[in-house]
Amino acid sequence: MAGIKAAVSYVEPFYEHSLLEIMHDMDINNIEAVRTVRDPNFFGGGFIDSLAVNYAYQFKSF
Repeated sequence: MAGIKAAVSYVEPFYEHSLLEIMHDMDINNIEAVRTVRDPNFFGGGFIDSLAVNYAYQFKSF
């Protein structure tokens, strides 16, 4: 799993007792999962393809 997170904020005085803030967040995550399953009844522990998982997923938030 790998991820990047960044945030930028700009604050400016606004009137006498107020502040104006502009903010932007960015978040990117990459997730990879691999699972293999061996058959304990098969000599040498052959793989069971129907139970295996192999996927990659990316999530972006701006």
